[in-house]
Amino acid sequence: MDIFVIGIIWAAATFFLFGEIVGIRMSCLNRLNFSFFENLWFYGFFGLCYITDLGKIIILFVGLLGWVLHILFGVSTAAVILVYLGCSINLLAYFFAKWYISKNEFFSTAISFIPVIFLVIFGKFFSIEFINSLGVVWFGLIVGIGFLAALIRTVSGKKVSGKKIANQSVGAFKPEAYPVNKKVVFLGIDGCDWKLFNRFLKQEKLPTFKKIIDKGVLGKLTSCYPTDSPLIWNSIFTGKIPAEHGITFWYKTKFPFLPPIPSELIYPDFARAGKIVKRLINRKVVKRIPFSVEDRKAKAIWNILTDYNKTSVNIGWLFSWPAEKINGVQVSWYMYPFEEAAEDNMKRVESSNLARRVYPEQLLKEFEKLIIRPSDLDSQELANICFPTENIDPARKFSDKLSPWDYAKDKTFLKIAHNLLDRNEKFDFFSLYLYGIDAVCHTYWPFAREATNHEKYKQQVLSVSDSVKFKQESESFDQCILKYYQYLDREVGRLIDRLGNDYSLVIVSDHGFDFDGTAHANAPDGVFMASGPQIRKAECLENISVYDILPTLLTLLGLPQAKDMPGKVIKEIFTDEFLNKFPIRFIDRYQKIGKQLQDDVVELDEATRKGIEERLKSLGYID
Repeated sequence: MDIFVIGIIWAAATFFLFGEIVGIRMSCLNRLNFSFFENLWFYGFFGLCYITDLGKIIILFVGLLGWVLHILFGVSTAAVILVYLGCSINLLAYFFAKWYISKNEFFSTAISFIPVIFLVIFGKFFSIEFINSLGVVWFGLIVGIGFLAALIRTVSGKKVSGKKIANQSVGAFKPEAYPVNKKVVFLGIDGCDWKLFNRFLKQEKLPTFKKIIDKGVLGKLTSCYPTDSPLIWNSIFTGKIPAEHGITFWYKTKFPFLPPIPSELIYPDFARAGKIVKRLINRKVVKRIPFSVEDRKAKAIWNILTDYNKTSVNIGWLFSWPAEKINGVQVSWYMYPFEEAAEDNMKRVESSNLARRVYPEQLLKEFEKLIIRPSDLDSQELANICFPTENIDPARKFSDKLSPWDYAKDKTFLKIAHNLLDRNEKFDFFSLYLYGIDAVCHTYWPFAREATNHEKYKQQVLSVSDSVKFKQESESFDQCILKYYQYLDREVGRLIDRLGNDYSLVIVSDHGFDFDGTAHANAPDGVFMASGPQIRKAECLENISVYDILPTLLTLLGLPQAKDMPGKVIKEIFTDEFLNKFPIRFIDRYQKIGKQLQDDVVELDEATRKGIEERLKSLGYID
C-alpha cells in the first residue's frame, strides 16, 4: 500500500481514537446514562467529528510527511510507520497527562515525548512483523476501547443513575384546605439584587416597594448553585431541588440518534470539544432544545391548587409551555412571540403559530392583541428608561444586547395581567413573572458605578454605533438599571391599586447581581418581600432560602407543606393570630406529574426555538 495512503489511514485512526476517548471522558464528566449502543454511538460520533472537523488538515499533513520521508529521503516503510506511531502516541499521551497528571504545559509536553523517545531509541531493533503487529494493536484499540467503555458505562450507569422519582401519590390522608379566604398575589422579579434594592430604598427611589415593606417584611433571599433562572424559579414554585423537579438548565442538547441531554455539558479540558459541538450546533447537526413543562417531574403550585379545587392565574413564567390545564388561567412564557427574536426572522408577524401558549385556549386571540413589540415603543418612552433611541448597526456583535426586547415583553405580560383583572377572573392565587431587571443588568452593568473590570466590555457595547446621538445617549446608560427598578416600582403600584386590600402579597427575586463581569454566577442574594392581613410587621429577615418560598405560599393558602420539600415555612412573617387559627400542617408528598397531564405532546417550532437561542446568546447565557 502506498505510504501516503497508509499515513492518511493511520492519522484518521488516531483522530478517531482520540475522539472516542473525548466522548468517553464527556460521558463520565456529565454522568450520561445511555444504553450500550447509545454509548458506543456517542463515542463513535465524536471520533467522526475529530476526523472531519479538527483532524482533516493534520491527517493530510501526516500523509505528506510520510511520503516525503520515504520518497525524498529514502526512509524505510517500517521507520515511517514508527514515525506515525510516535506522533499518535505523542498526541494521546499529551492529553492524558493534561487530564490526569498535571495541567502544566511543560510537564505534559515532556511526558508526551517519553514514548516517542523510546521508539526512536529502540525502533531500529523492531522487526517489520513486530511493527505491523503494533499497527494491528493500534487499530484494535479503536474497537476495544469503545466497546469496553460502553459496557462499563452502561453497567455502572444503571447503578448510579441517580434518584428516580417514583409515581407518588398524596396518600390516604389528604387534609382539607383551611378556610383562609384570602387571596395571595405572588410576583417574581428576576435578578432583583439585595444590595442595589436596599440602596435605592434608602435613596427613596422606590416608593411602592417601601410602602409594602413598611406594612410587612423585607428579607434577604439566599439563592442556589448553579445560578440559572429556569432551575431556580422551578425550585421556587415546586419546592424541589433541580435534580428532583427536572429543569436543570436553559436547554437540552440533542445529538443525532441520541436522547436529549438535560444539563449543561462539561467538556474535557484542552480538547476543543466545546468548539466542535458549537460548530455542529451552527450547522444544525446538534440541536439545543429549551426545556418545557413536559420535562418537569414535580407539581408546581398551580397543579397543587387545582388538586384542592382552588383557582389560580399565572402569567409569563419561565418554561411554562405548553400551558397546563389547570383550574384557572395559564399564560405561558411563549405567549410572547419569541420567534421574532431570531436574526433571520426580524420582520413583524401578527402572531405565533405555536400551539398551547395559553389555557384556556379561547383567550389566545384576545391576548395576541395585547402583545407589545420593540417596534411599538416610541423614542420618548425608551429615552425615559435610558434605552438607546438611535438606530444601531444590527450586524455588530453587541447590537442585540441593547434591544428593549425584554422591556416590551414585561409590558406585554403586565398588560395581560390588567386585562385579566378587568375581566374579574376569580382566583385564590395570582402570579406574575417579570424578567426585565435581569436583562437590563446583564446589558448595562459595565456602566454601573458598582462595576469592576468593565472598561473593555463597555467599549464593545458602545461599538454598535458611530453616531453622535448614540454617544450622547450612552452617557445616560449608568442610569438604566435604576430607571428599570423605578419602572417596576410604578407598575407594582398600579397592580396594588387594582387589587384592593383583600389579599396577601409576596414578591421574590431568584438572585442578585455581582457587577464584576460574572453576572450572577456566584449566587448573589435576592430579595423577599411580603405584606397583607396575615403578615406581621417584622424586622429585616435573613436565612431565607429559595426553597422556603413554596411552603410559605402553601401556608398562606391554607394548604399543608410536603415533607419531601427541603425548605421550611417562614414562620417569622405570620401573625400569631394566623398561626393559632391555621397551624402549619404536613403531608408526605404531592403527586408527581408528567406527560400524562397533557392530552398530547406538542413540539416547539424551529422559529421559536431559534428566537429563544438568540435571546439567551444576547444575554450571555449560552455561547
